[in-house]
Amino acid sequence: MLQDSIINEQETAHSEMSDAVELQVGHIVKGIVKSCRKKIIIVLLGAKECYLPVSEVSWTNKKLQLKEKDEIKAVVVKIQENGSVMLSIKRLLEDPWKNVHEKLRVGQKIDGIIQHVLQFGLAIDIGNSITALLHKKTIGFDKDINFFDYILLGNKLEVEIMEIDAEARKVYLKCDNFLEQYPKRN
Repeated sequence: MLQDSIINEQETAHSEMSDAVELQVGHIVKGIVKSCRKKIIIVLLGAKECYLPVSEVSWTNKKLQLKEKDEIKAVVVKIQENGSVMLSIKRLLEDPWKNVHEKLRVGQKIDGIIQHVLQFGLAIDIGNSITALLHKKTIGFDKDINFFDYILLGNKLEVEIMEIDAEARKVYLKCDNFLEQYPKRN
């Protein structure tokens, strides 16, 4: 029943709602994952199928591992004219970019975790649900490099913040001592 899927801020069901209740943007709901696709998750609110884009699961690139029959809590963020409902889990959490300049500053040294190898550098988890870019030119490599000759995903790496662009939601890093931290492996 849809009425059991809508919850108030105390996370208790609205007992006075009827089956004809309509979802509204801002409603906090509980639902059951029906299916997981590459870019979208179908969530059941009672008998109503709603969609949860993968980009609305988490503020980071780390994917929350959802599977069929998982119960989730989300917020209604959009209702289309055709009645389709878009949900978000991440919007129930604080936006990590909201006060980024209070948490991070240019010149700050941070121990990051290597998340992904990109064609032009490394994606580094610097905490606070923020992934930053370490471009290969900022570590002294001007040509193509096979990062796997030096690192493994999950390795720690000391980096320095070069630039914070909160509006674009990007942090750029440099690493002056990459080869000291990770000499080429044999």
